[in-house]
Amino acid sequence: MNFIALTNRNASAHATLLQAVRVMLLSAIACLFVGSLLPSDFVPAHPFRDKALHFVGYAGIASLAMISIRHPQRQLISLVLLSVLGVALELGQTFVPGRAFELGDIVANSGGIFVAFQVHRLIW
Repeated sequence: MNFIALTNRNASAHATLLQAVRVMLLSAIACLFVGSLLPSDFVPAHPFRDKALHFVGYAGIASLAMISIRHPQRQLISLVLLSVLGVALELGQTFVPGRAFELGDIVANSGGIFVAFQVHRLIW
């Protein structure tokens, strides 16, 4: 097998992997919407675990966004939009029975996004 064939095969594998990461990103965002807007009857009441779930969830989504978007400026824009989404979902919870806007959730969301950004910068 010559070099060009290997390069084409690697490029194809990279494109397939990138596509899979983007599908995971969109799936994770869909799960975020559903989980954030469920009535309180469907959400376990654990204040500490709630913040940890917010942190880990947003860190995971931010990581997927950083991996699937290679341009640094677009990465930052996506992370800002993810932060805005977190605030919007918290505001949306005011209309869901048994749910409420919590500043602590926004802090946990932003912390997860920030940590994911810093880890990504160290690795890549």
